[in-house]
Amino acid sequence: MATGPVFIGVDLGTTNLKAGAFAAADGKRLGSASIRLNTRVAPDGTREQSVATLRGGLNAVFASLRSELGEARWACIEGIGLASQGGSGALVVRHTGEPLTPLYLWNDSRAAACLPEVTAQRSEDYWASLSQRHGPGMGLARMLWLRQTSPAVLRDDVMYVGAGEVASFMLTG
Repeated sequence: MATGPVFIGVDLGTTNLKAGAFAAADGKRLGSASIRLNTRVAPDGTREQSVATLRGGLNAVFASLRSELGEARWACIEGIGLASQGGSGALVVRHTGEPLTPLYLWNDSRAAACLPEVTAQRSEDYWASLSQRHGPGMGLARMLWLRQTSPAVLRDDVMYVGAGEVASFMLTG
C-alpha cells in the first residue's frame, strides 16, 4: 500500500460530527467515521451541546479513522481541514481552553430578545461595514444575554469562541 500524503477533513455539524481521510495524490477516500452529537433542547429556545461530548466525539472519530487507516497511513497525515457550525460558541478560559459554558448552538434563541438593544448601539452603516450584513450577529446578542444571566463567567481571562475554535483547540492544544 502506498503511503503518500493523507489529508483529513472534519465536518462539525449541528447534529453529526464526520471525518474523512483522503489520499493527496488522487483524492481517493481512505476512510471515514461519524458520530451523532446529542443536543439539549428545551421549550425556552435552548439549543446546547456539551463541550465534553464534542471532545469525546472528536476522539471517537479520530480513533476510528486511525484504526481504519492503519499506523503506516496514519503517519502520513499532512493536514487537517475543519468546517464547523457557524454561529455556535462557548465561553472558555483564554489560556487553557477549559469550557465555562456549554456550546450554545447557532439556533439557540434565548438571546434573541437582546438583539434589538445591541443593534441600536451602532448605525446600520456600521453593522454593514463590520459584517457585511444588516445588523449584528447573534453572538453579540448572546454576550449581552450572558452578561444579564451569568455575569460571573464574564472575566478578563475568558473568551467567547466559535465551535470551530473549540474543536481546533481540542485537536491541537
